[in-house]
This record gives sequence, structure tokens and C-alpha cells, in this order.
Amino acid sequence: KQFNFLILLVIFAAVRAEVCPVGILGPPFLSTSAKIDNPQSCEWYEDNSCCSASYNSTFVVKDNVWRDASDGCLSKVYLAYCGFCSPSSNIFISTNNRGELQYKICKNFCSDIYDACKDDKYGGSSQTVRERFSSSDDFCGAAFTNIINTGINSFTASGQCFDSGVAVQPLFTLIVYIAFILL
Repeated sequence: KQFNFLILLVIFAAVRAEVCPVGILGPPFLSTSAKIDNPQSCEWYEDNSCCSASYNSTFVVKDNVWRDASDGCLSKVYLAYCGFCSPSSNIFISTNNRGELQYKICKNFCSDIYDACKDDKYGGSSQTVRERFSSSDDFCGAAFTNIINTGINSFTASGQCFDSGVAVQPLFTLIVYIAFILL
């Protein structure tokens, strides 16, 4: 009997869909997370994603203010754009009282992005990130706001924020499974 319950719990945890705040923007974003086949980017969310397979963070980045950025900078920026695909995005993306989406990026992750990008040109200008923004908070507040003309506002936070971690759902399933084995 306990084994049957365990099987049902593992199945439920593995396929549980989450509400995706970015879904209100329409494609390439989903209203609820789902398994996607052959994603163009953010592959670690393939089993449970808030983005359709057509979402391409590389295209978003290259077609944005990052066209002159170094590879080290771009790798961090790609991760930030993948936050929209996280099945846990309802933790760090919310709607304010004006109906605008708010994207909370963890201060430590924002600092990592800033450090990787600070000597790179920003927005097609001759200014570097460091010359244009006096702090990592200012940088992330501007750099990830209104991305791809979505009306998303971004800011840094210390809790309930995106820190570039991968989906925790598989880990949760494993922990539940181990707990029941040990009981």
C-alpha cells in the first residue's frame, strides 16, 4: 500500500505543472509549465518549462543590447533570460498592481552578471557596462527591463529571486523517493 502511494507521489511530482506568470505575454511563453521537445535554448527546463520550444534566449540576446558582449558576459546573460522558462518562475516573477510583470533577480547573480559584463560595450554605444551603470543593481534594473518589448520590469532582491539555478523539480522527486525508502 505504501509502495502504491509512493509511485503516485513520484508520478505527481514529476508531471506537476506550474502556473507561468509570463504566459500572459503569449507565445513563446506558456500559461502553465509543460514538457517540451527539442528546445532551442534553456534545455535544462525541457521536462518542465514555461517557454515553448521556439523560445531562443540566444536570439533574444543577440538581437538586443548585448550584440557587442563577450562570450563570458553572454553566458551569464543567457542564464538570466532562461529565468522566464523556469517552472518555478511564479516565485520570482509576479504582477504588480498595474498589471506589469516584475522579474526579481538575486543580488548575487546580478553581481556575477555585472562582473562578467562590466568591461563590455552596452547597447551598441561606446560605453562599457561599468561606465554606464554605477552598480550591479542599476545594471540589472535596466538591462533586463522591457526585454524583447515585453513590458517586464526587473530589479534585484535577496529572497524569492532568480539565481540561475536549474529546476528543482527532479531533485524534489528524488528527495521524496529517498524519504519514503528510509521510512
